[in-house]
Amino acid sequence: SAPDRRYRWRVNGVVVERTTDGGATWASLSGMPGAQVLAIASPSANVAWFVGRAGTVFVFREGAWTRITFPESIGLTSVRAVSGREAQATALDGRVFRTADGGQTWSLQEIPPLPF
Repeated sequence: SAPDRRYRWRVNGVVVERTTDGGATWASLSGMPGAQVLAIASPSANVAWFVGRAGTVFVFREGAWTRITFPESIGLTSVRAVSGREAQATALDGRVFRTADGGQTWSLQEIPPLPF
């Protein structure tokens, strides 16, 4: 969900859906494969980050989808977003990557501890 609770996102099977009325109605959005999505973060009503399998990253800004090139083909399990330019994605192995330029570049933020 976005800070404004009227706006929410979900993946319904392989389709990404959005509501603008708090969930009373949902609209399917084309242009993005929902089957690849594992996590969504929406920092505002008109921005949402989607991450998932094999380094899948999409950003929805002002009604348009942008596919973002991620530096590795690794599963991304969560995303936190501040804006359409700033986000953090957590990889399956626990590493956290950050972008401050809308996904043009990513930097490694944390390295998980080594197992015993």
